[in-house]
Amino acid sequence: MKKMRKICLVLCLAIFVSALFFIVDTNAVVAEEQKEIKVLLDNQSLDFDVPPVIINDRTMVPFRIIFEALGATVEWESTTKTVSACKDDIKISFIINGASALKNEAVVNLDVPAQILNGRTLVPLRFVSTAMGANVTWDDINKTVIITTVKPTDSDENEAQTITTETAPQSTSDGWKTSVPSVQGLDPQIINNIYKEIDDNNLKVDSVLIVKNGNLVAEKYFGTYTWDTPHQIFSDTKSITSTLVGIARDKGKINLDDKVVDFFPDKKFENKDAVKDSIAVRDLLTMTSGIQWPYSITDALEEMMQSDSWVDFVLNRPMETKPGTVFNYNTGGMEVLSAILNNVNGMTEEEFAQQYLFGPLGITDYKWLKSPEGYSAGGTGLAMRPRDMAKIGQLMLQNGVWDGQQIVSADWVGEATTAKISSTSIPGCGYGYNWWIRPDIQGYFASGLYGQLIYVLPSQNMVVVFTANEDTTTMLKFGKSCVEKLQ
Repeated sequence: MKKMRKICLVLCLAIFVSALFFIVDTNAVVAEEQKEIKVLLDNQSLDFDVPPVIINDRTMVPFRIIFEALGATVEWESTTKTVSACKDDIKISFIINGASALKNEAVVNLDVPAQILNGRTLVPLRFVSTAMGANVTWDDINKTVIITTVKPTDSDENEAQTITTETAPQSTSDGWKTSVPSVQGLDPQIINNIYKEIDDNNLKVDSVLIVKNGNLVAEKYFGTYTWDTPHQIFSDTKSITSTLVGIARDKGKINLDDKVVDFFPDKKFENKDAVKDSIAVRDLLTMTSGIQWPYSITDALEEMMQSDSWVDFVLNRPMETKPGTVFNYNTGGMEVLSAILNNVNGMTEEEFAQQYLFGPLGITDYKWLKSPEGYSAGGTGLAMRPRDMAKIGQLMLQNGVWDGQQIVSADWVGEATTAKISSTSIPGCGYGYNWWIRPDIQGYFASGLYGQLIYVLPSQNMVVVFTANEDTTTMLKFGKSCVEKLQ
């Protein structure tokens, strides 16, 4: 009998010691994990007196704080050691260290039981949130749990509609970091409303991308387009050509005051006089060359593209105004700039871009139209992925730096994105070096035919990209409206 009691005593002691080691070990895990875990509820950070911890791959949080944040009332029954929370017609109950919970009297098995730590009852966060009807996602990069509550809307049927669960854009090897909007300070509902507006108004938008704080946080494609489908960017090509001129200037290859005709000593242009001789590289960048050019896609541009020499076609045209004085949108001037880049660098604009711009940014999948003379089209005709369009915008936002490397000087970025002249093409805008300057959104943008847009918003640390096959004016209004909503 004494021997049996001794065995029982030893067993009890062993169990107690094992339990003690389990507690110590669990607390060690807590101490390691609690530094990293953040919780956002509808874009607001939740503060806990006992920090969230991960136990057996489950995030555990203090019971009272999470339930009250979700709008529930909380009860504690000391006799049965049961905690309960009620909201509307939902009641959730936990027994401390119990392997299951009750949801409206239905038994739900738990991977990790409710338990007490530092005087607080911890419960599994995902189970609690979803049981109360909220959406939950995990941002592994930022170690953040994102909870989005389901909010009713005034639909015709007066039925509650749920917010789309936040999901980070697809992670690929293209160099983009991805996150979700709420972690970067954006309201996901505003983004969902933008998508809804596109659908409701039957806008022919092909993609919407949003980059915030250097993270790709929203990406949606319409129709047959996907993330790896190159898209015609039309006159956004001009903004890229401008950046390449900046790189060439940084390398001492070109000066903005250089006279355009001097780059073509073997050519004899028509209508040549002292006024035409005074056209500078700067004037091509600001659309103030003074060359007569009717702004119509079916007139001068079409004639130029059917000619044997785009440079000759542009520089043979008569002068209309003094260079540097009057804004007149002229795609032909950008074809001249591309030829100048070819002449000063000893390679085509495309080859120069691949070496000094596209290569460092990881832009590999693109197509670039060439002129009959073999020059890259400097004003239109470039197709690239929307993600790569966003890289061009992000490069400008970061003052010419990409992945720690200065691609184009900050001085150039500042000059290019400062208005040099008022625009007559887009009301309310100034024009820099092939970038449209929009003071009312505190930013600037590249704009291509049919709605190819790259918005750069330094005050918001944000880039917004649209591709489309829509009326250009319609997309300019829509793009501006979207950017204003996101600010």
